[in-house]
Amino acid sequence: MKKIQVAITGAGISGLCLAQGLHQQGIDFEVFERDEAPDSRTQGYRIRIDLNGQEALRFCLSPDTYTLFRDTCAIPHPGVRTLQPTLDTVNDKWIYSWMDSSSDDAADLKAHRLTLREILMGGIREHIHFNHNAVNWEVRNDGKIALYFPDGNMHVCDVLVAADGVNSAIARQLFPGSAPVDTGNICIYGKTLQHNNAVADILKTGTSTIFDAGLAVIIDAMKFKASPQTLADESGSGIRLTHVDDYMYWAIIGHRSALNISPAHPLRYTPEALHSMIGERIRNWAPSLRALFEQADMSMATIIPVRSAGTLQPRLPNTITGMGDALHVMSPAAGLGANTALQDAALLAANLGKAASGTWPLTTAIADYEQRMISYSSAAVHASTAGGKQLFGEAD
Repeated sequence: MKKIQVAITGAGISGLCLAQGLHQQGIDFEVFERDEAPDSRTQGYRIRIDLNGQEALRFCLSPDTYTLFRDTCAIPHPGVRTLQPTLDTVNDKWIYSWMDSSSDDAADLKAHRLTLREILMGGIREHIHFNHNAVNWEVRNDGKIALYFPDGNMHVCDVLVAADGVNSAIARQLFPGSAPVDTGNICIYGKTLQHNNAVADILKTGTSTIFDAGLAVIIDAMKFKASPQTLADESGSGIRLTHVDDYMYWAIIGHRSALNISPAHPLRYTPEALHSMIGERIRNWAPSLRALFEQADMSMATIIPVRSAGTLQPRLPNTITGMGDALHVMSPAAGLGANTALQDAALLAANLGKAASGTWPLTTAIADYEQRMISYSSAAVHASTAGGKQLFGEAD
């Protein structure tokens, strides 16, 4: 087996999934993350994992760890309710990419983001380096890549993978045309504990989507069959998982104008200001729906701009590549972003496995990955844009 050293910048879902896929194949890797710890930033809570995402995780994880992932997901509840702010039913709204199935094999899973990250770090912690922000890189004369850090340290690798998110400097250099554009829409993520009696019972199971002028709210009931650590202990994996109480995940997504946010606003809000802004927008909604936001801990909420990647163009074979939001960030409306990133991880891990086994030259493995990734990620970006239009209409 050919020895390949892979460096991954970014310990998000896709970077860690790739690391696990390499680990399963005995390929050397190190992960470098700019954040100080896995929970340094609020990045949302629920991740919807569709069939593509599930298959990617199945490929990259050991069978026991994949089972733990499934066990720690929220208890499945088929179907999606479509509602007005009065909580009356809406019958003519749907997002084509949503999976509405009672089949255990086909249904989307709902994972808690931190739990999934902790599972993906299981067994490889010593190869994950937090507080390591790569500030520069260069290809040496021998073809290897040198990665430089602020403290003066350097890491040398054969393959460099940018998995460090939408602001990735490496990805912008590799694919200049992929620079994301601000769509003029925003997304606010938050959660409310399940035991809140003021919230409508209809919102406490399954998935609900509220449609209003210029925005929509996606609500997922996150009820777990047991504590994550209990499930980890039963699995014998040795993985440490943070406790998670049952909660209701919510995401408000829509036009800035629907929330009276100016196009130039930097989206920096105190929890109190964010709470006030949402409260003003929903003041005429059903009281038992308003309670979902009124009783939320706004210190745990976050507001972000919705950005969408530019066009990725094929390029000459290279040993530096990228994945996930670094290359193809997209609107969360269709729920495809994380799943496309997981698909990247599994495909790249498989191709690097072919290079390590001598089946393919390294540059061929990466070129094949990029060709296929560009095809399916472009389709996902377009589907996500269409999903936003189906959710809350065209931008002003």
